[in-house]
Amino acid sequence: MPEADLPAITAVRVEPGWLDRRRVRVVCDGCGEGISYEREVRVGGRTLCRSCSGEGYYYAMPTAPWGRLSRASVSKERSAGP
Repeated sequence: MPEADLPAITAVRVEPGWLDRRRVRVVCDGCGEGISYEREVRVGGRTLCRSCSGEGYYYAMPTAPWGRLSRASVSKERSAGP
């Protein structure tokens, strides 16, 4: 698989409180992703996830606490195996 097609690894921080909500699952009308824990947003009669509505509950960190990961380093770890 070409490296450009591999998913990017990004460290994120989840804001406190989101996982304390009831686990109800609905589908985002924008991207089709499942939305859990009552995080959906209603906009113009549509049910959207926080990302599609512009209100993400997580954000990308400038650097991961464990250092920077590249696609190449992850590929090497996967191919090395246990």
